[in-house]
Amino acid sequence: MPTSSNQLSRNQYEFIVANVVGMGGTDMSSISYFDQLHRWALCGGREAVEYVNHNVRYKLKCGQSGLARCLFDHSLKTGNLSYSFSTPIHSINHSAASCVTANCTDGRVFSARKLICTIPLMLLKDLVFVPQLPPLKAGGIAQGRQNIVRKVHIQAEGKKWRSWSANRVSWTDGKVSRDPSAFMALGELHSASGEDSNLVFFAAGNIDPVAQPAQQVAETENLHPDMKVKRMVAIDWEKDPYSKGGWACHSPGYLTKCLTALQAPVGNLKFASGDYPDGWRGYIDGAIESGMLAAKEVDDELRDGQTGLAKL
Repeated sequence: MPTSSNQLSRNQYEFIVANVVGMGGTDMSSISYFDQLHRWALCGGREAVEYVNHNVRYKLKCGQSGLARCLFDHSLKTGNLSYSFSTPIHSINHSAASCVTANCTDGRVFSARKLICTIPLMLLKDLVFVPQLPPLKAGGIAQGRQNIVRKVHIQAEGKKWRSWSANRVSWTDGKVSRDPSAFMALGELHSASGEDSNLVFFAAGNIDPVAQPAQQVAETENLHPDMKVKRMVAIDWEKDPYSKGGWACHSPGYLTKCLTALQAPVGNLKFASGDYPDGWRGYIDGAIESGMLAAKEVDDELRDGQTGLAKL
């Protein structure tokens, strides 16, 4: 283990490391300290219990899918929504002064006076922009760091795990080891059955819980002699072609250099994402914040009749 501050015990230091690695999916040296402090402040900023409660304990009863459905239904009821699902974008052309076009992989083209690009940061590097984006924005997109943390939901036998939590980290040559996985885990207060416990794990390790469910179950049950896993649901954002990683967790110095450029519009082409808002980076709240600001900018410009090319 690396030498920790003399103000922390070994257990305190390893608890912090396990939580940070569980959020960022990699060694601490590759994770922005500022980004972690920012998240800590947003989630209460005083005690670990506040951080956990803000971050993972309390959830929408309808779930994130229910929230997405409500947002979509609300937009649909306005009568002003046109949509197309399963329509990947290949390129965006913002060379014209009066419109922006999105070119799809199936050959279709969508045009608008203004376009808000909400594609996740990890996917932007695969998109073709015509003309090319400003150097600092393009560089920020190219340098974006993939968060390879995995999320695992466990249904464990019995109620005793509802107040249970665990953190684990191990070391190889002074760095966090991926075998066994580093993780943070938390029991939830409610379960659908009423008799068992739901636990959520955020893990950074070599086991792929989607491709290797038996290994994941065995690793989980090895944490405590009384733990018996009844069901498991896992999410591997890294292999999802429309996310290519978990929530935003940036590298040291990245936000200082690139945040303003990532947020900046390029003429009629605007950008909004939960990956680079000022507030809740890596959260739905941040995506809403960023999207509202971009929508307000578009609304103001359309009302004023503003269109034109970017000034590079």
